[in-house]
This record gives sequence, structure tokens and C-alpha cells, in this order.
Amino acid sequence: MVAKQAVLDPAALSAEHRIFNHIKHALRVMVEWQAPAVSASRKRSSVRFALRSFCRHLERLMQFEEQGGYLPPVATARPNWERQLSHLRQEHTDLRQRINRLVPQLADEDVWQSEKFDSACAAIRQLLDEVDRHDRDERALLQETLLWDEGGEG
Repeated sequence: MVAKQAVLDPAALSAEHRIFNHIKHALRVMVEWQAPAVSASRKRSSVRFALRSFCRHLERLMQFEEQGGYLPPVATARPNWERQLSHLRQEHTDLRQRINRLVPQLADEDVWQSEKFDSACAAIRQLLDEVDRHDRDERALLQETLLWDEGGEG
């Protein structure tokens, strides 16, 4: 199936980022939740639900960035920054691979046993930390692109 090119205006993209940040925060809260044994099944179903939503929204944002978002304009405006852009594209690939390994693990009913679930929550925490770092790197690159002064005015 061919992915449909994401086309969002800046206001819609801003809203997408806000929604994604809320989902990311909710997922983090859920994996950190110290649920008593009687609430463990609620925690597991909440984590599963939030992770699915997180993955869908992350993929949507990455597709937008790659196809119609900031990556093509930065590449055009700053062709000498291809190394940084290539690194960010590779991180998208790496994030997709991590998700593709993690999600099927959570589909396995055995993972919902306490020890395996704790390990899965640790993997989710690591994924969240990696996405946060990636987002910071993207913002820094965009900010540098927008604030870059080429001189020539005097």
C-alpha cells in the first residue's frame, strides 16, 4: 500500500504536534504508573491502547516531515546540511524499526505477565526518550535554518 502524502497547513501541523505530545505524555504516565496488583490489567490495557495511538501519530508526523514538511525545504535552502538531514531521516527509519519490533511483542499474551510487562514498559520508556531527543534535534535544525544569516547586507 502506498502512503498518501501528508499535506497540512502550519496551524494543522502545530495541532498535530500538540496532540502527539499529549499522547506521548499520557503513554509515559501509563508506563510509569505504579499500579497495585488489582489494577494491573487496567494498566496493561491502557498502555496497549496508548502505544497504538502513539505509533499511529508518530508515523503520521514522520511521513509529513519527509514528504511535505520541513525536510524538503531545509534540503533546498541548505544543501550543505544534507548530512544532518540524512541523520534525521535515518532516525525515522530506526524509530520505525524499533516500533515494528516492540508492537508485536505486546501482542503476545505472555508479555502481560509481570516480569515481561515490566521489560516492555522499559522498552517503551527508551522509545519515548529517543523520540524526545529526536524532536529536540529536529527543532534545533529548524530553528538554525530559520535564523541563519547569510550576510551580504553591508
